[in-house]
Amino acid sequence: MSVYCVYEPDLVDPFPETPARVLARRGLLRRIQSTQAEINRLQAMQYEAVAEFAGKAEDRSAVARELALALAVSPRAAENQIGLAEALVTRLPETLKAMRRGEIDAYKASKIHEPAAALTDEQAREVDAIMAGRIDRKDPSGLRRSTALAVARVDPDGYARRCARRRARRGIELVPQGEGMVRLCADIPVEVGAAAYARIDAEAHRRRRVDMSKTVEQYKADVFAELLLKDTSGLTVGPKAEVFIYMDVYTWLNLNTQPAEMAGVSSRTGLHRPALREPCVTLSRHTAPIARSDVVLLPSASA
Repeated sequence: MSVYCVYEPDLVDPFPETPARVLARRGLLRRIQSTQAEINRLQAMQYEAVAEFAGKAEDRSAVARELALALAVSPRAAENQIGLAEALVTRLPETLKAMRRGEIDAYKASKIHEPAAALTDEQAREVDAIMAGRIDRKDPSGLRRSTALAVARVDPDGYARRCARRRARRGIELVPQGEGMVRLCADIPVEVGAAAYARIDAEAHRRRRVDMSKTVEQYKADVFAELLLKDTSGLTVGPKAEVFIYMDVYTWLNLNTQPAEMAGVSSRTGLHRPALREPCVTLSRHTAPIARSDVVLLPSASA
């Protein structure tokens, strides 16, 4: 099998009028590369125009809406384009030159802009000068990592402060995925995340060597869930649902003949249905306190 992946920076399609279906694979790859380079150069022209368009606006607040209507994109996407365009023109001239040469597109340029956004103009230009020698043949992730290293080198104190702020905002998020699945994401310090992933990865590969019925990724997900569901004694427990029901004291004492309804349960008496008495369900009852003025003394049966 022949693989043609040689990068030629000054590549030009020698047969631009030839239909793609009659070209060999090498010719097709040359056309793909030359077309991408042309797209990159056109994007450089477009982003320069966007920066000028924003700079000549009388009402700065309306620029994003105007651009969104012109390009049929969301106002947020238009704002991002304006921010990148202005940064390329004023703070990242070497990155813009790389776009003009056809070396990178706007998406790759954004991976240089984003880490440098917290810097001053002078610092950003210094990072841009460093990245001028690192752009060649890097994918977007590689560009972002390389730019982050350059940012830490140019502004070590500011980088340390930003790291401390990010650590203070650590947390987790549960994102519904549909079709019975969710994604559990965590923002944690890099050394903690790396150590946790290494433990999960090692255990997943160990299980895979013993039992080939699951993929490594499936084992990783299983190990991750098992580690999180271990109780204080180290034993893994099954998923446990907690049902919180808030009711007033009158309903709890059966003095309210029209209690509120809950999805799946017709009334308070329905709380005794078997589904809520399963071992995996914790039922917590919270009664609202009674104010002294709400207490009504009922006559005794002998009165």
